[in-house]
Amino acid sequence: MARPPSVSVTPAVIVSAAPVSAVSVPPKPEVTESKGIEPVVASVPVPLNPGVLPPALLPVGVAPETAPVTGIVPKPPAPQPAIPTIQPDSVLWISVSEDPSLNGKYMVNDASAIDFGYVGLVFLPDMSIEQAEAEVKRVLEGRYLKNATVSVKLAKASYDRVGVQGSVEMPGEIKIGPGATISLSDALRRAGGIRGNRENCRVKIIRGGMKTPFGPAAEGEVSSLVTQDGQLKVPDVFLRNDDLIYLFTPSSDTAQGVPGNAGSAGAGGKRVVLLGEVPRRGVIEFAENEPCTLMYLLFKIGGLPRFAKADQITVVRRNKDGTEKSFMVDGDKLMNNGKPEDDIVLETGDRIVVPARKISFF
Repeated sequence: MARPPSVSVTPAVIVSAAPVSAVSVPPKPEVTESKGIEPVVASVPVPLNPGVLPPALLPVGVAPETAPVTGIVPKPPAPQPAIPTIQPDSVLWISVSEDPSLNGKYMVNDASAIDFGYVGLVFLPDMSIEQAEAEVKRVLEGRYLKNATVSVKLAKASYDRVGVQGSVEMPGEIKIGPGATISLSDALRRAGGIRGNRENCRVKIIRGGMKTPFGPAAEGEVSSLVTQDGQLKVPDVFLRNDDLIYLFTPSSDTAQGVPGNAGSAGAGGKRVVLLGEVPRRGVIEFAENEPCTLMYLLFKIGGLPRFAKADQITVVRRNKDGTEKSFMVDGDKLMNNGKPEDDIVLETGDRIVVPARKISFF
C-alpha cells in the first residue's frame, strides 16, 4: 500500500488586535543537560569588539553599539612558570662531540660558574640551557677548538629564591621550585606573617631585588595592604626568582619610605645594610635584645661564600655631621678565633661591604 504524501504544517501565529510592528524573536540558545553536570550553553559567535553583544542576544530595539556587556568577569589566570635558569647548586650534563674528555656532570658554584676541565671556570649566571650551550661553544671555539658541538642538559635544577624583609616574623629567603612563581600572600604566610601594627601597612616589590646591591632601597612598586575600611587585603601579585619584597609598618617606616636610613632603628632594634660578596644582600634587622656585632652578623647570614675576601671587610658609618668613617675588620680572624676584642659593635645605618676575591684565569 502506498505511503501517503508528507504534509508540512505551518503553525498559526496569534496576532493581537492592537497594531504592532513586526519583530523577529531570536531563538533561545540550545541547552544540553545531564544528571550531575552543569548545563552547557551552546556557543554564540563573539564580536571582535568585546564591549558589544552579538546581535542575536540583544533585546528588541537596542542597537549593538549601545548594548552593555553584563556577567561575571573571569579572574586573570596565574602566570605561566618561567623557564628554569642556571643557578648555584645546579648540576649540568655537558657533552662536546669533538672532545669527549670534557663530557660529564658539572656542579655550578656560588659564583654561577663551572670548573670545566682544562678550560677552567666558565660563568653561566642566570642563563637558560640554550644560552649556556652558546656560551660554552663560544669559549671552546675562542681558545681550543675550531668547531665545537656542545650539548647542555639540566641534570639537577637548584631551587629559585624570593626575599622577604621588613616587618615580618621570619625575614629571609624563601625557596621555590625552579622556574616557579609564588603569590605575595603565600610569601608573607611563609615568612610568618606581618609583625607589629597592621594599620597603614604597605609592601614594596623590587623585581630582581635579590641581585642588586641596593636591596630594599632600590626602586620598586609600593602597594597598600589595608583597605579604606581597615581590612587587610593582599594584592594579587606573583613573585619570581630573585624578586624581593619589603614590608612597611608604621613602626618600621623610615625617612622618605626608604629602609636602612640611619635616622630610624625600626621597632626598637637595629638595622644595617650588607653589600658585596655575601649570600644575602640588603637590609639586615636585629631585634631589640639581639646582639648586633659583626661576628653575630656573619653567623646570622650563615657565613660568607667561597669567593668573599673576608679578611678585608669594611664597615662604613655616617656621623651626625654627615661625614663618614670606615673600619677595616679581618673577618677570617674574627670567625676563626672568636675573640670579643676583635669584634665590632654595629650601629643602625652602618654599611658592611665584603669585597670579592680576584680570579685570575692565566
